Parts: sequence; C-alpha cells; structure tokens
Amino acid sequence: MSTPKLGIQLYSVRRTLAEDFDGTIAKVAAMGFQGVELAFNYGGKSPDELAKLFRINNLDVIGIYETLDNVTNPDSPLYTYMKALGSKFVTFGISPSYFEEQPFEDCAALCGRCLQTIRDKGYTPLYHAHTHEFVKKPDGLSLLDRLFQTPALADMQLEADTCWLQQAGVDVMAYLNRHAQRIPLIHAKDLGTDNDVTEVGHGVIDFKPVAEFAKAHGIPWLIYEQDSTTTTECESALASIRHLQSVLA
Repeated sequence: MSTPKLGIQLYSVRRTLAEDFDGTIAKVAAMGFQGVELAFNYGGKSPDELAKLFRINNLDVIGIYETLDNVTNPDSPLYTYMKALGSKFVTFGISPSYFEEQPFEDCAALCGRCLQTIRDKGYTPLYHAHTHEFVKKPDGLSLLDRLFQTPALADMQLEADTCWLQQAGVDVMAYLNRHAQRIPLIHAKDLGTDNDVTEVGHGVIDFKPVAEFAKAHGIPWLIYEQDSTTTTECESALASIRHLQSVLA
C-alpha cells in the first residue's frame, strides 16, 4: 500500500489568495500541503510565472477545475496552463440549474464533449459531482448513476467528494468501494452536524477509513477542500491538514 500525498483545492483559500496570492501559496506549503488543485484563479500570472511560483514552494499542481466553456474549448488558456504546470487532471461539473433546464440527454452530451476535448489535449478528465448528482430520484437512480450508464460516458472517472456524498445521504465508504475503479482522486471535505461544510475532523465523517481506502487503492492524492468557514481560511486549512496527517500516520 502507498500513502497518498495531501493537496489543497485552492478554492478553499480564495479570499486569502485575493489579498496576497504569493504569500498564501507560501503559507499553504508551510502547512505541509504537497500539492494544489486550481479553480478559476491563476493569480494574474502567466503560465510560466505560475509554474515558477509553485516550483519555488515545492508544490505539485495536481489539476485544474474549470468552467464548461473553457474545458470544451481546445484553444482555452486552460490548456496552456495545464502544460506549463505539468498537471494531469482537468476537472469539471454540471450545475443543478443546468440539469434542471436542459434535457438529460443534452447534459450527457456535454459531458461527452468535455471528455473528448480533455483527452484530445492529452490530459485525464474527471467529473466532480456535488450533492445534487448523488441524490436518488424516484426511479432509484441518481443523476450520476444515469451519466455512468450512458454508453459514451461508461469510462468517465470521478473526483469523489466525501462531503457531498454524506450530504446526499449516501454511505461514503460503500460508495467509494463500489466505484473504486473510477476514482483516481478524493476531495477530503467534512460535513458538520448542522449539514454545512466544516473543518476536516470536526464533522460527522470518519476519515480513517477514507485514508485506508486511498492507501489500498493507490490513490495518489487526498485533496482538502472547504467552501466556507467560520474562522479564517488558513486556520481551517491548518486544522484540516493536521487531522488528515493524523489519519494517514
């Protein structure tokens, strides 16, 4: 078994990044994170400038989460950043409003275009599902189940998020085990007793079996993410990585 590295989705510290991008990256590295996942924000830097900043701080760039428009556009700057940063994964998702407003077949076709564009550019596509995709419908299937059952999406891989699984009423470990072959990355996110996001280790999810699952299946990264906090973003990140380090020890 191999021990996964610990990464951070930089959306977790987006407000702090807006105040001091370079300084926040240095803080993240000092906390012990070994890699980052980007989402929308490149710090106003060119691809080479950003790559240099991460090299200086000894941080790998795991991947980038981007808008559907950017993902499906082969000429998007996204792919210039991917190349410069040496990243592997391009992650995308479909919003609840899009699922509500568009026929399911159109949503599935959009996923197919994302997969094809990302693969044509030489990267690995991942779907990042939120609560709305995990909730079971009256027919017993979730939106994500239906996507996976679409022939063109049968091999679509998933960046599994522990919090959104829990919030949807899904057994986190049962789901991870059932879909182990299509999960190369995990978002380690906790859910509080108030049904809101909280620091890892402060909520209802037991991360010890999540860590053991990652080890057993050779998942290279556990990626901390926290959408909101009642303290500072950096305090939340530090508390969360300390808990993840403890369950990996």
